[in-house]
Amino acid sequence: MVSTKISFVLAFILLSAATSMSRKQLYGKGWLDQKCYIAKDGVFIGSGILVLVSITTTIGAVLFTIRKVQSEQGRRIHTQFA
Repeated sequence: MVSTKISFVLAFILLSAATSMSRKQLYGKGWLDQKCYIAKDGVFIGSGILVLVSITTTIGAVLFTIRKVQSEQGRRIHTQFA
């Protein structure tokens, strides 16, 4: 679950910084040395990949937990009948 949270935070930071940089900026009010800066497409692709990693690791952790609980419940049922 730690990797899920880390990838989500990184994706959020990338998306918010890229969106902020890509907005219309007034002349002389840029991010870097008073110059206008537009985020590259790779930033959005990278954050999209991090979102997908976050989603898949969350789903994987949930499925792992469900299977673990089901196997423990199955063992309890068998021990009660024995």
